[in-house]
Amino acid sequence: MFDNLLKRLFQKRKVTDDLVEPVTIKVWNITSGPYFREEVDDPYIPEGLECMLVCLVEIDGETLHKEYWFSSLESANVWINHFKNKIEPIEVKYD
Repeated sequence: MFDNLLKRLFQKRKVTDDLVEPVTIKVWNITSGPYFREEVDDPYIPEGLECMLVCLVEIDGETLHKEYWFSSLESANVWINHFKNKIEPIEVKYD
């Protein structure tokens, strides 16, 4: 479902003067995690990623759950601490 939504979103991107408009995903909350590489049964996790959070995200007005991987627990804690203290979403831009 997420892949189809991303494909639709990227197809809507505007190309003007050789510039592509970036796509922004709003992360509204962490629904579960952190999970560590050893806990997740997925052999395709890229090297260097150690910690994962499952987040509630908004893409093109639709909400869904998405996994975000981090290089360490410390870097995942930046998001965890953000949502402990604030209700504003974190915006992730994809160029």
